[in-house]
Amino acid sequence: MNHISTDDLIEFIEETLTAERMRVVEEHIKTCAQCQNALAGLKRTFDLLALDEVPELSPVQLGNFVPHIRQKVNTEPVWKAWLPRVIPSVGLVMVFLLVFTVIIRQYPHSLPEPVNIATIPDSIWESYLIDSDVFAGIVLDTETLPNVLTTETWVDTTETDELLDNVIDPTFVQSIDEIEFFDDPFATFNSYFDDLTEPEIKLILQQLNQHG
Repeated sequence: MNHISTDDLIEFIEETLTAERMRVVEEHIKTCAQCQNALAGLKRTFDLLALDEVPELSPVQLGNFVPHIRQKVNTEPVWKAWLPRVIPSVGLVMVFLLVFTVIIRQYPHSLPEPVNIATIPDSIWESYLIDSDVFAGIVLDTETLPNVLTTETWVDTTETDELLDNVIDPTFVQSIDEIEFFDDPFATFNSYFDDLTEPEIKLILQQLNQHG
């Protein structure tokens, strides 16, 4: 069964339908409970609207109200105002990140392999002996290494030779206190020799013994 549309019911209440359509709607409502309920609800709505009439605006109020409404309708969303300002900044950040990533990828991610001390040239090794803390105070001339031995802290070369003999000879324990230069000479030399190969240790001891 077809029901009367809401538009027809509203026009039926306002009596704007044609005479023929008014008769058809009226006959249908008499036999259809659903359309009767819909018509009753619409009548209550119209009654409530009639109780609160919309006040008419004066020409002055209407002149101020209409431009205000048009401004609200034509106003663009807020994000459209600040979007053009943000786009350059975002592009700049993306370019920076891209350049940073490219630069980082150019560097190796693994640590360099440790250097084998046996492969270090003699010139660099002799230079290291001169600057080494193990030989603090002792200056070795690399050109006349077997023949020259001077010191910044010891005045007498005789004392230098005796102290070197004491360091080289572990049995000379009573003279440890005489070596103010080392806190623990044996521990210092032992830890130092641990990093050297046997030929390198023999070479150093041989050079030191030549001064005795």
